Amino acid sequence: MNLLSIKTKEACLYVVKNKKAVMARLLFREKGALFFMSDSDGSLYPVFYLKERSENMISIIDYGAGNMKSLQLALEKTGMNSQITTDEATIKKSDAIILPGVGAFQDAMRVLKEQGLFSIIKQEVAKGKPLLGICLGMQLFFELSEEDGETEGFGFLSGKVCKISGDVKVPHMGWNNLIKHRNSPLCNNLPTDAFVYFVHSYAAGGLDANTLVASTIYGDTIPAIVQQNNIVGMQFHPEKSGSTGLELLANFREMIR
Repeated sequence: MNLLSIKTKEACLYVVKNKKAVMARLLFREKGALFFMSDSDGSLYPVFYLKERSENMISIIDYGAGNMKSLQLALEKTGMNSQITTDEATIKKSDAIILPGVGAFQDAMRVLKEQGLFSIIKQEVAKGKPLLGICLGMQLFFELSEEDGETEGFGFLSGKVCKISGDVKVPHMGWNNLIKHRNSPLCNNLPTDAFVYFVHSYAAGGLDANTLVASTIYGDTIPAIVQQNNIVGMQFHPEKSGSTGLELLANFREMIR
């Protein structure tokens, strides 16, 4: 069976196979999925049925650190409206903030401060606005990083970002499994063997155990998902993690009111 994810405002009328629409008919519903039978060859397709488009708007912070278009496309697939922005008024009017990022910790913090984004993000988070950090974005949430010399982060979460240790190749690049540490709505509907896509050379350590939602093993334990109230971090790239990544983004959407 092929696992496919689509969005719809009404009903699912077809499935997609090899980038082509395949006429199919709905057979039954089970565990949040709609099961279709192909009219052409009898193949069975489970298709996750996603909710109607949200009226909420997400601000993706644009500070020159990564391909944000792929993230915006993933949000689109989960029914979320988003805008790539550095505008203060736009960020303040948004319902949630996403801080993506690839690159160096020190450079990212410098740009965020130079553009006035550091203080804007801190102010909005203090008001309770949901904030999602992805990859480097998550690392910036911690107190300190040792990358290229010690640099202070946002300090939302206790802990220090250090280079990945152990007898492993760095960067950590590729698929790895998630190990859940506590129940969290962020992990709703995830399979027990969920795999996600990582690309990073540094990882958080010394964090508060109560903030750790899931980890992975790569030389040592790597925090993969962290959460403290309205602050969520994902060390991997959900936008590159297939149906599991889309499910995680959809679960983040449920935090937005």
